[in-house]
This record gives sequence, structure tokens and C-alpha cells, in this order.
Amino acid sequence: MVQKAFTTIFFINSPFPLAIVQQSKSGQWLNANYYDNKDLFEAVKPFMIECLKSFIAMGLVTSKVYVLGKKNATFIQKLNQETQLFDEMVALEHPRYIQQYKSKEKQLYIDKYLLTLED
Repeated sequence: MVQKAFTTIFFINSPFPLAIVQQSKSGQWLNANYYDNKDLFEAVKPFMIECLKSFIAMGLVTSKVYVLGKKNATFIQKLNQETQLFDEMVALEHPRYIQQYKSKEKQLYIDKYLLTLED
């Protein structure tokens, strides 16, 4: 592959580019993920589809999408089954997961990313 700036080849964003918080039993506000609660996912799904379509409208190639996070990929796959936005989905481990739980094996994941993304 001819070396180009990463951002000229890949577009990174979130299918739900807003923060979600929830209040714990102790009253503390905590970050929440749309994929941790089925009702929340159903509530935000139309907005997620709208966001994905707006990204695609910018001229993004939809033949292959890379999804960061296995759990996230499960939900994006559900959206894609309904909308047929992407031809192929490739799930990769989320960088936070790698750093938090697999840091000793970080180089293996870096190599996996490089091999997968140069495909």
C-alpha cells in the first residue's frame, strides 16, 4: 500500500457520537454504553442509523467497515441487518480493552490491526 496519512484512508467516528450517562443507586453519574441496555439501544437506534447515514452521505466507502469492540460489533451488525449500510463488517478489539486487559500482549494487537487494516 502506498503510504498515505491514516485519516485520508480511514474515517473514525462513533455510531452514537453523544455521551450517555446514568445515575447509580448512590446518586453518582456514570458513563453508560448504548449496548449495555437493550431498552436504551432501542431508544437510540433511530438516531444511530441517522448518524451512520449522515457519515455515508459525506462520501464514505461502505464496502467494508471496521468496528472497534466485539460487543459494539454485535449491535452494529443488528443495525446493518436492518439497514444494509455496509457490505462487510470487520470487528477488532477495542483499544481501551487492549490497554486495560491485554497490555502485555499489546504488540500482537498492533500487528493484528496493521494486517487487518492494510487488507
